[in-house]
Amino acid sequence: MQEFITVKDDSPHGNVAVAEEVAPSIASNSVGAVSSVSANPLTMSTGILTKRIPVDRVARQAFEIRLNITDTELVVVEDSSKWDTNAVILKSTAVLSYRPRVTDKPFSFNISNVEVFSCLLGIEDESALSIIDPLGANIDINGKYNQQKSGGLLDVMQPPIDNTLEISINSVNIRWSYHDMMLFLAIANSIPRRAIPAPSSTSLQFANELEALKQLGFSQPDCEQSLIVSQGRMDDAAVWLTENAVATTGRPVQGFNLGELQIVNVDVKVTGTFSVCIIDDCKDADVPLMEFNLRGFHLEHCMERRQAGGATGTVTVDFYNRSLSGWEPVLEPWKCGVTWEQGQSDGTNSGKLCVCVASKTTLGVNVTSRQLEQYRRTRDTWTEEYATGTKREQQADLIDFGAAPLKNIFRVGHKRQPFVSFVLRNNTGSRLWFYTETATPNKRLALRKQAVRKGAEEPARPPEWTEVARGGEIAFSFDSISKLRHRETHEQRHHQIVVKVDGWHKVSPVTVDKVGIYFRHAAPAPDSSSMTTTDPVPARVVFAVSMDGSVRKVVTVRSALVLVNTLEEQVEVRLEKPAVRYEAHSLKIDSGSSLAVPLSYVSADIWVRPIGFWSVGFCNKPIHWRHLLRPGESSDGIRSCTPDGGDVGIYRFCVSVKRENYPASMGKHVQPGHRITFLPPVVLVNLLPYDIEYYLKATEITGKVKAGKQAALFAADVSQDLELGVRIESFARCKELLIAAGSTHYVVRMHLYDSADRRMLLHVRIASRRGGALKVSILAPYWLVNKAGLPLVFKQENVHKEAAGQFEEHEFARSVAPLLFSFASSEAPSMCTMRIGRRQHSDGYLPNWCQPFPLEAGVGVRQLHVKSTNYGQPNWVYNIGIDVRAGRGRYRDTNIVTFAPRYQLDNRSRHKLQFAQRCTLYAESSVSQLSALPNSSLPFHWPRLDMDPLLCVRSCNIAGCLWSGGFRIDRLESLHVNMRDEQRKSHFLRVEIVIQGPTFFVVFTDASSMPPPFRIDNYSEVAIQFWQTKVDDRLRSWVSQQTSVPYAFDEPTLPPYLTCAVSGGTSATYSMNSFGEGELLCYENLFYIAVSETFTAETGRPSTDHTLAMQLVLDVPQGIAVILACKQSGKRSQLWRMTGGGMLVHEGSSEPRDPRKLTDQSKAGLVLDIDAIAPQPDRYVQLILKKHDERRQRTQTWHFTEDGRLCCPQLPSLYVQVRSGCLRRGADVLLGPAPPAPPHTCRLNSRGIPVEQGISRQKLRPGSGALSVKILADGPTRVLQITDRNQKRAASQPTCDWILVDEHKLLEQDSPTTDGSAPYQPRQDLQVHVLLKHGVAVSLINQFCEELCFISLGDIMCEYTANVKAETLNCSIRDIQVDNQLLGTQVPVMLHMTAAPRTDVHRSLPALSVIVRRVPSQERVNADIYEYLIVDLRPMSLKLDERLLWKLFQFFGMYQSDAELIRMEESDYDAQRALTAATSIANKRYYFGMMRLDIRQLKLSVFTSGKLAPDLRAIKHLTGVPLIRFEDADIELDPFERGHQFETSQFLLDAVVKHYTEELKSQAANILGSVDFLGNPLGLFNDITEGISGLISEGKVGGLFKNVAHGVSNSTAKFTGSLSDTLGKVSMDDQHQALRENIRSHSGTSGEHLTAGLMGLGVGVFGGLTSVITQPIQGASRDGFEGLFTGLGKGIVGMVTKPAVGLLDMASGAAHAVSRTSRSTSKYSYQRVRPPRSCVGPGSLLQCYSAGQAEDQQFLYSLNNNVYSERLIAYEQIHSQRKTHCIISSEKIYFLRGNRQNKDIVLVVHLSELQRCQHLAVRAHNGETTNYIVLTKKPDPQALGSRSPQDLQQSPQVVCESEMMAMKVAHKVNYAWNLYQESIQTLVIDEEGEE
Repeated sequence: MQEFITVKDDSPHGNVAVAEEVAPSIASNSVGAVSSVSANPLTMSTGILTKRIPVDRVARQAFEIRLNITDTELVVVEDSSKWDTNAVILKSTAVLSYRPRVTDKPFSFNISNVEVFSCLLGIEDESALSIIDPLGANIDINGKYNQQKSGGLLDVMQPPIDNTLEISINSVNIRWSYHDMMLFLAIANSIPRRAIPAPSSTSLQFANELEALKQLGFSQPDCEQSLIVSQGRMDDAAVWLTENAVATTGRPVQGFNLGELQIVNVDVKVTGTFSVCIIDDCKDADVPLMEFNLRGFHLEHCMERRQAGGATGTVTVDFYNRSLSGWEPVLEPWKCGVTWEQGQSDGTNSGKLCVCVASKTTLGVNVTSRQLEQYRRTRDTWTEEYATGTKREQQADLIDFGAAPLKNIFRVGHKRQPFVSFVLRNNTGSRLWFYTETATPNKRLALRKQAVRKGAEEPARPPEWTEVARGGEIAFSFDSISKLRHRETHEQRHHQIVVKVDGWHKVSPVTVDKVGIYFRHAAPAPDSSSMTTTDPVPARVVFAVSMDGSVRKVVTVRSALVLVNTLEEQVEVRLEKPAVRYEAHSLKIDSGSSLAVPLSYVSADIWVRPIGFWSVGFCNKPIHWRHLLRPGESSDGIRSCTPDGGDVGIYRFCVSVKRENYPASMGKHVQPGHRITFLPPVVLVNLLPYDIEYYLKATEITGKVKAGKQAALFAADVSQDLELGVRIESFARCKELLIAAGSTHYVVRMHLYDSADRRMLLHVRIASRRGGALKVSILAPYWLVNKAGLPLVFKQENVHKEAAGQFEEHEFARSVAPLLFSFASSEAPSMCTMRIGRRQHSDGYLPNWCQPFPLEAGVGVRQLHVKSTNYGQPNWVYNIGIDVRAGRGRYRDTNIVTFAPRYQLDNRSRHKLQFAQRCTLYAESSVSQLSALPNSSLPFHWPRLDMDPLLCVRSCNIAGCLWSGGFRIDRLESLHVNMRDEQRKSHFLRVEIVIQGPTFFVVFTDASSMPPPFRIDNYSEVAIQFWQTKVDDRLRSWVSQQTSVPYAFDEPTLPPYLTCAVSGGTSATYSMNSFGEGELLCYENLFYIAVSETFTAETGRPSTDHTLAMQLVLDVPQGIAVILACKQSGKRSQLWRMTGGGMLVHEGSSEPRDPRKLTDQSKAGLVLDIDAIAPQPDRYVQLILKKHDERRQRTQTWHFTEDGRLCCPQLPSLYVQVRSGCLRRGADVLLGPAPPAPPHTCRLNSRGIPVEQGISRQKLRPGSGALSVKILADGPTRVLQITDRNQKRAASQPTCDWILVDEHKLLEQDSPTTDGSAPYQPRQDLQVHVLLKHGVAVSLINQFCEELCFISLGDIMCEYTANVKAETLNCSIRDIQVDNQLLGTQVPVMLHMTAAPRTDVHRSLPALSVIVRRVPSQERVNADIYEYLIVDLRPMSLKLDERLLWKLFQFFGMYQSDAELIRMEESDYDAQRALTAATSIANKRYYFGMMRLDIRQLKLSVFTSGKLAPDLRAIKHLTGVPLIRFEDADIELDPFERGHQFETSQFLLDAVVKHYTEELKSQAANILGSVDFLGNPLGLFNDITEGISGLISEGKVGGLFKNVAHGVSNSTAKFTGSLSDTLGKVSMDDQHQALRENIRSHSGTSGEHLTAGLMGLGVGVFGGLTSVITQPIQGASRDGFEGLFTGLGKGIVGMVTKPAVGLLDMASGAAHAVSRTSRSTSKYSYQRVRPPRSCVGPGSLLQCYSAGQAEDQQFLYSLNNNVYSERLIAYEQIHSQRKTHCIISSEKIYFLRGNRQNKDIVLVVHLSELQRCQHLAVRAHNGETTNYIVLTKKPDPQALGSRSPQDLQQSPQVVCESEMMAMKVAHKVNYAWNLYQESIQTLVIDEEGEE
């Protein structure tokens, strides 16, 4: 029934009003209400007329569910059997409201105070630690009408509603620690197994059927129900599913349903910050590690058909610096957006998910040395702790193996230990008290103001002092343990302690957050009970803050006088006060330790003596330190202790007293600040591999020093001349070495003689140490280490005698210990030669000396010939590898020469292997055949070097194993070796050839876990024979039909060709390196014409009917008549073939033919015909053979019908048959009519035809006779795939497992697919786009707060695509630049793209592009498969600054100091090399179908530094890398290309490094032609060439002159600059050199270069004139009377060299100016992307980069003449109208007027002069207030006289624009003053002072 309803449009909710109006009647009688409405439709006067069904007026009552959840806790425990177990508690309060009838907000869920914390049950409040801090969230579903989805007039009553799920969360703080992770793992492990639901019986019984049905897209419950109903029948189950279930695959997701509510959109907002803090509480730590923050997060997602959404937010990552106790940024604030869209599902896949990540801001990353150090430390501690817990778990399992619950790692020792972050250690020698306080900058400022107002600075309440006994320690903390752990770490807080030592007043607070040494001065307290003297003196109290472990800080309170014992014995120190002689104090200091003198005894006299073995008294005179007043001063002395009796002699030791960098003492009392070191007078270091015996001539001092050890000569008197002699094994005589008194640093030779009076020279390095001590190191210039396995004898070239130390035993066997070698003859060349020992061979052989070789660093090879004196016998030749390397650490002056075999065979397989050279396999003698047991190695030498160097191998564990083919072992590669047994079955060995030093390591391993190099997949129906081309016939193999066979070449040196043949057919050869289709294989596919009834229909086997079981076929045994005969396999008279025209050709009467060629019908043999001129429809005619005749086409064309008969197509009523159904041998075969209706006596077959007419074909061999052959790649395996042409086409990627190592049948799923694709696997496609327009910026900051590099990667675009077939990554970087951020560097840009000419077609290409494609590999195989990897890098310019280079070495820890290096035994070194070569087999492997690394061109420049810091000099010395200065050397590098590589990452990396190393070596000529000392001739040539080419191509005459001028001036500048640097070093004046470097480092433009040249001339002339005066004065002040004469000599030299250097500097500057002016426009000068950052912020922490601060820092350096030690703190414009500015630095306060270009310094106040800074407001008469900054200076003590300090006090005032500005500047000035005061009370440690 239809109604017409008119609705008056007076209200937007007209429909609702009508419904409410009729609601009462409907409620009373619903049925009647409906009827009345139907009978009486509403009628309105106006409105829209709509045809609609009757409207139901049933009233819907309001309905609401409200649920309040208050203080609800969910507790999850680790072990329910323990009361005090660990637990995780979820606590929350929530309100839920559900109103389904309301449209606006039908669902609301408000939660508050949601928190998650861990604790111990029973003591929750005391042990609670928050995991998720309390938070609140609102979850609402808001609905609104969607007019866009309205269907028009039909939906006017109720438009569709879109419900949006809105989630609003305030700040989220998650704190996740190591213990939390282990706790959750323990809880997960404690869940019983029975909690996991068991699989149903249906899923177990019909597992395969269930999976197949699920693939159709139905859910598992529906599939199980269908199988139950159908009783496991697949077809019935599928029908049931289609009728009773709904498939889910391919249906578009329309939204998420919540009851009646359908969620269409999701909106998530985080109003605050989403923070995740990672806490390191492993072992002894409990501090934050990292923090990830997300601010402004907003997510929107549409859940309709087009599932799309997006999210935005700002991400930051911070790192907690433990040394400074503060946060530093790792990832600076980065605002980014993510969008995604889900593609539609089409039933075959779930649609493509497209994700796009984009950002318009730079992704800034900061990498500091502290981060790298903390990463390594955390990784080690977490790994070690986890491994320890796992071991405890395994032990617990072994002990309690019967327990039902699983053991967990957290079970043993699971309770958290309380962590205390500080320890105070009292080393003052007295009692002390301390208390702690926490200060912030604002609190400090408030206290300072309060002190100014009240005149005193006292805390609000009395402190709680804690006593620490003498020598004791106590743990303390500043913050109590709270539930919200580490929340206060983001506040800038200063943890301070106040200490009061017994006898002195308390000191000012000391901040202990940072590691360092701080000091305070304490006023004496004479009334103290501990003070025994009547004249108390102030004390300097030192606070040494150090790290104990990884987190805890130890604050050691001590005096400033430190005693260091470097003697080998424990010493006793007696302290005697001068005023009170009877009061003494004794201390004992262990060897190698230090001790601080007690505060009350710092002024005492110091007496020292050794204790233990030495029975001597105290030293002859006390040790004094008061005469050293200036920092850095030192004094040396020697003390002697006389024996108390007995045979012990005089004990002498040296004393070094050094004044550390404490400030000068004020007043009459000299404060200690010294380090006193006790040293042995002479230390003899044995750097030889032998023990030595030493003696001092004319003394009783003798002894023995073991190899690598040292001995102290305590009786030696260094004030006298010493004559040292040594003896070592085989060298009993030496020439004593005279060591003069007062010797410094030098190296001298010592002569030793063996028993044959052959001389050897040892090097003796004598170095003076502190205290006047001497260090004597004895070393050899060369160690000759024989690892060749042969006796080797050495000598110097052109010297008749062998080298010293070699005797007759060296002719028999090799020396195990290294042989000491030196070039004893200065007249002979410095070359070495060697030979084989004479006793290695019989008397018929004579060893010859090899070609000489230098003993310089590098790798070489020599051939050692042993000639035969018997005619006809071959000579022996040995290849010996030579590896010369410098020693490490203290052995750096010794060259270690290792002689190793050129080849080392390492058997890592399970077989016993035999090895032999190929030419000696069948020799009568088996001497040349070697054997190696499993896990053993042996050296290998070619028996016949005149024959092919090919190695063969066979296994002794395989019966009748044959020798493998020969393969080369002199190049890096990996291959499979094929060994065959007696049955010619293949057995594979994997061979890896790697080189370490001079030795090729040939490692043999089992190939069972490795994919074979080749595989033959035979999908055809016939067997195929295959063999490697040109090998012996015995090495041919067969692959059966439907079989796959692995293969490796029998002869690896032959070309990679395989030959395949089919029996009775053709053969073809295929190259395994050429992928694609190959030549067809063909074979004759003849057939029998059989009587079907005598065979079974399926297999062709005899019938079970004995009367018919005769296997009858058509045969022509004689003549031409066709009869029936029994089938005989392969009989030609019974075989037929059918031509394309339908003729049946008799094979027995035909000539053999090529099966690949078509049969010419005119030349065909006899064909089947009838014995009649023409057929008769009612007559039977005999079948005979006749020649082919076109006229008899009707009777010579045949057709096998579908019902199994043979007839002529043009005679459809006549069939081939046997007369009267007589099936017997010899019966005639006829062609005749079929009976119209078979009689009842006629026998019929299964198809209903008479048995005598059942004729069929039976193939001689299966298949079509044509085989398709294809070569393709299946991962690292190359597959030769053979398929029948009538078979389905093969897939491009075979699906069989490529780790196949044995022959196996190809299963049905292994067969090739139709479309050439892999079988379908449901998986979602993924596509990710990353678009970073402003790229990524990486800043490297070292531990000295220096920004080293700024790496800028601009405009990054990446696309990642993943599907079931492959993963593809395409990434490009438009611009690459690496800036040198060191202050004062001469090269501001380190790496940039080389400017390309406008005509270059590659100009628009990105700087770097990477394309890689990865395909899935077998999960059980430790390998990754990549189709290709292409890396393309545009031409780049690399400019290396030497200072930056060594700082980068220091940053990444790419060096080791002498203290970190220990001597490595040569045997260990050799074993390590072999182990490295062998273990590479077990590493993960990577297959690359193609790998290409293309670095087209590189412009290389190196800029050396004239003066390096001591730490950088040490790194340069340790690395041993020499650098020369050159510029713009053109380096052309060939690309690195490899194909089909299946190697480890280390192997591939070594190959890349070797390739580019060789490429760089090949460019040595270009580098040499660009060096500065030659004037860069290549640069001059390139400039002239560029000018000439511009003149020819564009007619630019000016360009020619400009380029020539630039080339000449540039060459002149470089040559003169190099010459001036060389002469500058001759002057031996470091200050003069530093001044020159400073002048030249700030010259960039042409004018600056010219100015620098003129200044250099002035400095040179002035230095030459004053050199004679200044140098002697400096020498005398430094070294006394001796230094006076040294300085005089330097001054005389400087008079000549310094002016000459000045002239050269002027010439170089002028030439540089001309070069800059004439620079071509094509040579663009690159500038930094951004100025260097200010690395020191509040608390010395790194802050986020600020461009303003960086520019302000540059401006500061322009004011202070580039004094980089002065750091910027703040920059403010204090008055805009007056244009006044204030710069606050770490040392001064600058007030300027004007702008940065025209600056006018108004006032400069050094922080040491400042007493206080405050704000002053002055009100004028007119009511206006002027705000000032008042800087109160300290009065000058020297100008006081009789005047008071207030009279001389200066207080300059500076006008500020506002009161707020004045207070702000005053606050920052006071903050800088506090930092300055703290810095001057911080000890700067000298490296030399800490030795």
